[in-house]
Amino acid sequence: ALASGDAEEAFRQTETVLSFLNGQLRLPYFLGAQFTLADIVAGTAVSLFWRLGNRFDAYPALEQWYQQLAQRPAWQQTHPSAKDFKLWQRYIRRQSQKSD
Repeated sequence: ALASGDAEEAFRQTETVLSFLNGQLRLPYFLGAQFTLADIVAGTAVSLFWRLGNRFDAYPALEQWYQQLAQRPAWQQTHPSAKDFKLWQRYIRRQSQKSD
């Protein structure tokens, strides 16, 4: 488990990343009208933030972009299922407990 100070630092870092990404968006995609590798790379991180319970209310461009990304058929086909994500979370928890 994270210590209180560690959790606060992680939260600040997450906020910094989300703010940066929100400021970089040139809707509908990061580089403007064309979907690029930048969207795929950012999408993997942003989807993890989303699944871990972060919401993007303070980042409207990022919210709009993520919702659009999540509608892409290729994204839906390659995105881990809820079951697979829970398995991954359990694995991460076990690994962190081993290192404590």
